[in-house]
This record gives sequence, C-alpha cells and structure tokens, in this order.
Amino acid sequence: MASLDDELARHLRRRRRRPGKWVLLAVAALVAAYVAAVGVHTLTTDDLAREDTCVASYAEDGGAAGQLRDALRRVEASGTGAPLAELAPGDWDAVYAFSAGLVVAQPGDAGHGVVDVDAAVGCAAMLPYRASFPTGSVLFFMREGEVVQALEVGYFVADEQAPWTWSREVRVEPGKPDPACVVRCLRLVEPGAGG
Repeated sequence: MASLDDELARHLRRRRRRPGKWVLLAVAALVAAYVAAVGVHTLTTDDLAREDTCVASYAEDGGAAGQLRDALRRVEASGTGAPLAELAPGDWDAVYAFSAGLVVAQPGDAGHGVVDVDAAVGCAAMLPYRASFPTGSVLFFMREGEVVQALEVGYFVADEQAPWTWSREVRVEPGKPDPACVVRCLRLVEPGAGG
C-alpha cells in the first residue's frame, strides 16, 4: 500500500505534465495570432503607403497640435482675435479647416458626402486613431498645393459647410463658426470679409 506522501507526489507529478502541454499549445496559438496580426497590419500599412496619406496629429497628444490648441485657448481667454499665422508659424500659404467628423466620415455617417476632404487637400486625410476625448477642427496647412502639416486643434473653427479654405492672412476670432457650436468655439475670418 502506498503512503499518503507517495500518492500526493504521484498526483502532483501527473498534474505538472498536463499544464506543460496546455502551455505549449497556448504559446503556439499566441504565436500564430501574432503572425496573423502582423500580416494584416503589413497588408493594411502597405495599402496606406501606396496612397498619398496625410495623418493629422491630435492636440491631446501635444506637439505642434497641442501648441496651437494652447494658443487658441489664449485667444479665447483674451476675447480678441489674432492672425492664424502668428499662432501657427511655419511655411504655409493656405489652410483648409474641417471638423474632425468630416475628416473621418465614412459612407452612411452623418456628414459623409458634404465635402470630399481627400480631394480638397490632395491626399488621403486621416486621424491616427479613434479618439476617446473631445475633438475639434482639423487644419491642413498647405504650401503650393501640398499639405505640410495637419493638426486637430481641440477647438471648432470650421463650420460643417464651405468655405473650407483660407489664406495665410486669415484671423482667428472669438465667436461660433456654426450656430450649433456650444464649447471651444472660435471663427476663422478673412481680413476685410467681416463676419
């Protein structure tokens, strides 16, 4: 008759062997899933690389978009306007402005078909990921017809309808670009255009 210690040791030895097989199968499944995910990502990335894409930076992520958002906050707080060229220096001669919703609109979405953002700016306009925070307008800074910088600025400066493009002389002014705008609202105004 086997002692209790022998029974326990035999029972534990048998259990140790089984998890090893399951661990090996789980690792193999994870490796297969990883290889499949990398393959899908590579195919998607290759497709995007073939197109002329322009990916906008989010203000929430900092960088130039965050700096412009902070400058827009100062305009809002002061209650006085400022030339956009002073808030967003750089080598650009025109700017397109669209709500982030229009930039990412897909067939069936509200706003889809209002404007072909890709055709307007000359590239496949996109945001880097689906935001879990409030977004505003996306500004596409252009130089000689090419996008030099695309920034989501955390403020609504564009209406849901034309005009979409402004010159380097455009000013950022307090006020609503659209009557439906409730928070973080500023307007783009061409000098001499009033408004």
